[in-house]
Amino acid sequence: MRPVTSSGEARQGSGALVPSEPAAGTPPASPAGSLPSLHAGGATVQPAHGGNLAWAARRYGLPPESFVDFSASLNPLGPPPGVLERVAASLGDSACRYPDPECGWARNALAAHLGVPPENVLLTNGGTEAIHLAVRWWASCVSGNRPGRGRVVLPIPTFGEYARAAAAAGAPVVHVPLAAEEDFRPSVPMLTAALRPGDLLFLCNPNNPTGALLARDELLEVWRRCLGAGAFLVVDEAFLPLAVGGEGHSLAWDACRGPGLLVAGSLTKTYCLPGLRLGYLIGPADAVAAAAAYQPGWSVSAPAQEALPACLEDTGYLARARLLITTELPLLARGLATVPGLRVFPSHANFLLVDCRGTGRTAAEWRDALGRRGLLVRDCGNFPGLDPFHFRVAVRRRRENEVLLASLPWYTMPCAASSLGG
Repeated sequence: MRPVTSSGEARQGSGALVPSEPAAGTPPASPAGSLPSLHAGGATVQPAHGGNLAWAARRYGLPPESFVDFSASLNPLGPPPGVLERVAASLGDSACRYPDPECGWARNALAAHLGVPPENVLLTNGGTEAIHLAVRWWASCVSGNRPGRGRVVLPIPTFGEYARAAAAAGAPVVHVPLAAEEDFRPSVPMLTAALRPGDLLFLCNPNNPTGALLARDELLEVWRRCLGAGAFLVVDEAFLPLAVGGEGHSLAWDACRGPGLLVAGSLTKTYCLPGLRLGYLIGPADAVAAAAAYQPGWSVSAPAQEALPACLEDTGYLARARLLITTELPLLARGLATVPGLRVFPSHANFLLVDCRGTGRTAAEWRDALGRRGLLVRDCGNFPGLDPFHFRVAVRRRRENEVLLASLPWYTMPCAASSLGG
């Protein structure tokens, strides 16, 4: 299993287990560390996530629909054919009634698609809700809903929502820094060495924003060691269905038999429907039922429930998407690596992490220069474990990727920064 890679020189080191609690004598900080508010307003504050077209429109003075968005790592094919029409046709009826609170039809369809029993599946309002429900379930297991027992352990850099979910549950966060010299790829001993009884380890596979992929046997060994330490494991497979070489590495079936393992997923990324908000949580039936107790009623909308079975009907859709990503990912990586000063990290995912320090400009400067030209990349400076010289680029269709690559050498010209005021 070889990731897509390009040549480059590592510049960041690793560190030991690092707690994110504030130093003694300082005001208490969110266990989420330095992550910005999800709801920070204005065009000057870095958004917590990519894909924020409203923020980009305010900042760069362009219509939201005019951007080519490389900041959101969605399926480059767009939604499956016919799905949007199916949802639109159902709105007249579904908008006037409550959605099925059990998501019965949609849940059964997803369970059959994943090869797991329906009672082991909980549909959620996007993958983010699945993450928060997993943390609430874990907190109830280790502390009876009382904060203070158990820690959330995060290899960094990784998706910021895990730390936000820990903060919402009142749980401390401990970071395991990954090394740029090793392409931010974790090892099983590194992930599990410092686990304590009651800890919760989050793994994003493949990881966001690095694209590193752990094989199934590695994940099973991590789970075995978690059980031995009396710790819990959540594997976020949001990007796995689109990953290059990702087939056969899901733990969805294993999570059904537990114990101490949950799998989260994001169907809105897989099927490019982020506005509908559809995700899932898989685990032992009793754990899924316990997590569901924390879910608000009617959390998954009727249009989202209508869309899911329609997405699954096109059985060749995901294969076509993986073929596109498998073709475009190495081309995009090589194109980025030809720009002087850019280092591209290996990736199995439908995105690439780029170190831009060699250009003498920060990721925010690259983001703004490209944003003014209608191209959005994800400034990763707000990921714990990364500095202001990293940005992420999603894989899109060939023509869009070519437009981005054609714009990058332009910004390395001496006159480019002054002409843009940055």
